[in-house]
Amino acid sequence: MGVISKETADLIYKVHLEIGEMEQVLEEIEKSQADYKEWAPRRRSGYQLGIPSGSQGHTMYDLSPALLPLVVRSHMENQQKALANACEMARLELAEEM
Repeated sequence: MGVISKETADLIYKVHLEIGEMEQVLEEIEKSQADYKEWAPRRRSGYQLGIPSGSQGHTMYDLSPALLPLVVRSHMENQQKALANACEMARLELAEEM
């Protein structure tokens, strides 16, 4: 029986963390959307999304509140696929003969 490599274990850990963080972000978005409906008529801009890019970054302004849950859920789905792949890699590593 083999062992799981440090790289695979680290990947599984990081993906689990990211999924957990995205679940919290989604909860916050859902809560803030209820608040947004109350103050949105008095405010001109919507949400902002920061996009890091090396030493530079970009910000998207005035995003519709309806887009945020879609973006977060899409990211979570990608992370869940990455987790499934990493778990399969770990399974294969464990099945290897030493």
